[in-house]
Amino acid sequence: MSSHHIVKDDQEPALLILSVNESNIDTIHNLLEWSPIVITNTATLEQLVSMDIKVDWVLINPKEEEEVHQIMQYQIPYHIRKKENTDIGEALLWLKEKNHQALNIVDDTLTKELKSQLLHQELIKTVVIYSQNKRIYRSKTSPFDKWMKSHQQFSFDIEVETENLKFDADNQSYSVINDGTVTIKAEAPFYIYETLRV
Repeated sequence: MSSHHIVKDDQEPALLILSVNESNIDTIHNLLEWSPIVITNTATLEQLVSMDIKVDWVLINPKEEEEVHQIMQYQIPYHIRKKENTDIGEALLWLKEKNHQALNIVDDTLTKELKSQLLHQELIKTVVIYSQNKRIYRSKTSPFDKWMKSHQQFSFDIEVETENLKFDADNQSYSVINDGTVTIKAEAPFYIYETLRV
């Protein structure tokens, strides 16, 4: 679906797309339904343009400017920003400058260092990562309480205490026992990895 004529909503979380593949394409299309500002890098740009996805902001290396203008000639208006940082670090700075408070990231190649950077960043309020069939969000405080449906599955990369979750040793994951509030206690900030339904 083309979003060329849709008014972008600055209040919606921006969407940073750093990888596109068969496993995350549905997630990308679901996130695009909210008409977010779409940000990408040059590695993913052509793929998105060929899928008729309107890109608004492009993160580039200085030598890529001419090539990007060529690719984006039918995508006007758009903005480019020369990187002095990682893609994610630069996107966070850009969003902070524009007073955006939320970002969704689609990236199946997240490094440990980037995940650590995102866990502790204070530039913008909310960052949610979609990676390898997981929705990953951070809790800045403990305990974390949220209403959830039964059988939703979660995992953690630190030790946690939970209420209304049971541990499945075979899958090394937790699932919600009953519809209702789930409580998770851990050393904050920490990540919550929610398994997306296949």
